[in-house]
Amino acid sequence: MTTVWRKATNRIIVMLYKRPAQMPFNAYFRKNQSTMKTLAEFKASLNLEQPASELSVQLKSLWYDGKGDWHQAHAQVDHLDDQASAWVHAYLHRKEGDIRNADYWYSKARQTRPKLSLEKEWEQLVVQFL
Repeated sequence: MTTVWRKATNRIIVMLYKRPAQMPFNAYFRKNQSTMKTLAEFKASLNLEQPASELSVQLKSLWYDGKGDWHQAHAQVDHLDDQASAWVHAYLHRKEGDIRNADYWYSKARQTRPKLSLEKEWEQLVVQFL
């Protein structure tokens, strides 16, 4: 695997790969600049009226879903076509019960439909994007 290192403007060292498919999934999608760092903190934020403004769109979607508002969660990612949003979109359609549509979005996210509970998948997604 050939890699190139670059210092990003926010003082984080970023490893760039010549072929993006080689990049670790969690490194590629970590765009959240939130002060929230743990699943417990994210779950505690569900007591708030609105999601924190610094959350990524994927985390906002998962936040609304955690609040029980599937439609608002879906609205966050429905118009997006990046892999991270597709993964959350897939989860939402799986939760809705539309497995064919979910599998389409899992494929767009380069993921496979997990064989775990919706609650566990939601938690894994939150941790992935924190």
